[in-house]
Amino acid sequence: MGFYPAIKTVLHIVEDAGFNSKSTFNRVFKQMTGFTPMQYRQAG
Repeated sequence: MGFYPAIKTVLHIVEDAGFNSKSTFNRVFKQMTGFTPMQYRQAG
């Protein structure tokens, strides 16, 4: 995935990645990483 300027919203990035909704992305992200996106970001 490429660099996104600060003006892009999370929803735009989620849609660009092919997900139909933010909740679907969050569920798949947690299944793959064991963390919610927020938990992952806070740990980073």
